[in-house]
Amino acid sequence: MPISEELAALIERAEHATTEARRLLAENERWRRYAEWQLDAMFELSAEFRRRVPPPPH
Repeated sequence: MPISEELAALIERAEHATTEARRLLAENERWRRYAEWQLDAMFELSAEFRRRVPPPPH
């Protein structure tokens, strides 16, 4: 069944939008993992500083 040029253009735009959405989702996932890694590093650093605090003098 032949499709109109307008329908073909809409299908092409939908495919492009789907591809772009997948790319953006993958990029978002990379940023989320990076932010998670940074938070983990900050918490580890914070824990390290808390361990190194000398007791107050008497």
